Amino acid sequence: MTKKESTPDIFSTAGQEVEEVEKEAPGKRFNLDRSIEDLVGAICDSIIVYPGGGWENDIPKWLLDQIKLDRLVELMLANKDKREPTGTDSEALAYLFPACLSFPFDHDWTQIYLYLGAKVCGAYGRVVPEDINVQTLDQYVMNKLNGLKRWIYEKRCQHRGQKAKDIRKERLAQEKEEELKKAPEVVQHTFKLD
Repeated sequence: MTKKESTPDIFSTAGQEVEEVEKEAPGKRFNLDRSIEDLVGAICDSIIVYPGGGWENDIPKWLLDQIKLDRLVELMLANKDKREPTGTDSEALAYLFPACLSFPFDHDWTQIYLYLGAKVCGAYGRVVPEDINVQTLDQYVMNKLNGLKRWIYEKRCQHRGQKAKDIRKERLAQEKEEELKKAPEVVQHTFKLD
């Protein structure tokens, strides 16, 4: 709920009216730990690709490199707009690349793939032929694309969490093993007291 207030501005001359100021509803609250985790994740997270078919190894290197930069840009925009980050266009393109080589897409996913290809490749100086240069998507298809980007981001976060959990588990096992090595060996002998 927004509330309009009319308050005098301390920098204006006394008695002058100022414009009504519309207060914004509080957005996403800042969390330093989460921000650091997201920043490291933007650089270090795995790239989510469609599994199967063996085509995931053929994704162009320039696209894989561009994903990290696009993740950082998305993170900055999400923080600025006080919203949750999503996957990027380059991540969605990298996910769809092996999928389109594994099975035929329907019309909507073909349009999404061509749209992403034109947008990502065009933005980085790659020439896109006019006959496959899709510039816009209708709202229904755009919702499908946004759903894919949210799903990619969620999978990235889940993978990051699982990876961190595995590292902690491995570290605990190593610490336990080291403690057992350092513990003095207890030997029991019986002494006859007759």
